[in-house]
Amino acid sequence: MTEIACYLHGAHPRSEELVAATRDADRGRQTPADVQARRNADRAEFLDLQAAAGLDYRSVGWLSWPDLFRPLIEACAGLTAGPLTRWFDTNTFVRAPVIDGPLELDPAAFASAAGATGSDVALLPGPYTFSRLVEPRTDPDALIEPLAASLLRPAAEQLRAAGATLLHLQEPALVAGSPGPTASSLADLDRALRILRDGLDLRVVLHTYYGDAGPLLPTLRQLPLDAVGVDLTRTDLESLRGPWPIGLLAGCLDGRSSLVESVDATVGVARRVVELAQPPWLLLSSGGDLELLPRTVADAKVGVLGAATRRLREAL
Repeated sequence: MTEIACYLHGAHPRSEELVAATRDADRGRQTPADVQARRNADRAEFLDLQAAAGLDYRSVGWLSWPDLFRPLIEACAGLTAGPLTRWFDTNTFVRAPVIDGPLELDPAAFASAAGATGSDVALLPGPYTFSRLVEPRTDPDALIEPLAASLLRPAAEQLRAAGATLLHLQEPALVAGSPGPTASSLADLDRALRILRDGLDLRVVLHTYYGDAGPLLPTLRQLPLDAVGVDLTRTDLESLRGPWPIGLLAGCLDGRSSLVESVDATVGVARRVVELAQPPWLLLSSGGDLELLPRTVADAKVGVLGAATRRLREAL
């Protein structure tokens, strides 16, 4: 019997009011306290939206994060925010982490930067993607395990202490990067995930997106994980054939399309995933972050996600 659940993992769009408050603060027309108050209001609204939709794990929307790496950069004296780097094939950018000292996380600084209190979901960059974005790019494979041990594991422990029960690792570089991972780098990733997971007491999901995960799935689903995530806008359903030994996150909402999916179509896709993969645990979510969408569209997709999950449980 497949356990069914749903959640959102990445950044949610900021409200127009929060965007305006941030802009006004940059121009001296509002104070940082005004911005924080508006951010708190956005977060409360997003938590209420997820509760009303019936999502199983709630996220805080990561509204204070400039990008996926910045809270880690701010909490590690050996990292600085480097040049703007395009975030795969989107029209968004991140500040590449630059290593210029020892990799050691300040837990209190990370907890403050992450602002994750109240979130069931702990969000972090996966060690493989982190290693591919770091500057200088000398030997990224040699960084996979140290990043997991020195930064990601202590960060995950802080997020767990803040209330998280599920760790979501963003790993788009596994399927969207060029060249792709080698057997050696996948072995490094396996060891890094063991460092992250052992004794952590969090369910760990590794999520691939912006590319076709099909060719890598036989390897990925043997990693020490609770679930592997795929972007169904880029991954053919037939590649999901199982039975799967671990859980599967089905990215059935398109984070780069303003078309709001129908509940019926989403349930149909999810039922087909269950039939093909036969996973012990199926998670419904978005393929990538919803941050690129208008807030009203993203909010509507949250409603679809909750409704489709309820219908799927009834259908099964």
